[in-house]
Amino acid sequence: MKKVRSFETIQVLTVIVTIAILLVVGGILTLVLTRNAKVNNIKTAAGDLIKAAKNAYATFSMEEGGNYIVSSDNGHYKGMCISVKGLEANGYIDDSYKSYDGYIVIEYNDGEKFYSVWLTNKEFTIDGYEEGKLDKLSYGKGINNYANEVYESKVTSSFTGTTSDHGGSEGNGIMRYETACIEEKIK
Repeated sequence: MKKVRSFETIQVLTVIVTIAILLVVGGILTLVLTRNAKVNNIKTAAGDLIKAAKNAYATFSMEEGGNYIVSSDNGHYKGMCISVKGLEANGYIDDSYKSYDGYIVIEYNDGEKFYSVWLTNKEFTIDGYEEGKLDKLSYGKGINNYANEVYESKVTSSFTGTTSDHGGSEGNGIMRYETACIEEKIK
């Protein structure tokens, strides 16, 4: 009678454990890479929306929308707030940003402009960071999980958003003014 060789129990268990470890590591790696890609998407969208807000500011300061730009008595300080809806309504962005909610604040201080963004895509949020700080944001450090924030309520009550703002020209002597955020089409 021929002797049939078979695997021992320990060899089978070793193979099963190795496969299980590889699956767990692969799953975790996939989740982290997916999250990082989504975080990069919101950072890119924030940058795109700031560019659109810059264009809106330039146009509104020369046209009928000038009354949406608030100014100090001496003209040294100016500012404007425009929401994602306002950018779309005025043709500065297309409908590919429909999943985003929030606004951009433009602050002008004696020739220096600051662009800060409050943005959510209902998965992540950026809460008041200045344009120059966007590249350094990462998950848990400036970009956080969405927690049912409603940016419209902030927009109607204040020009600059929340008291926990991280960006803008805070600390640089800018005088901030309250104004409504542009959400509608400017004629």
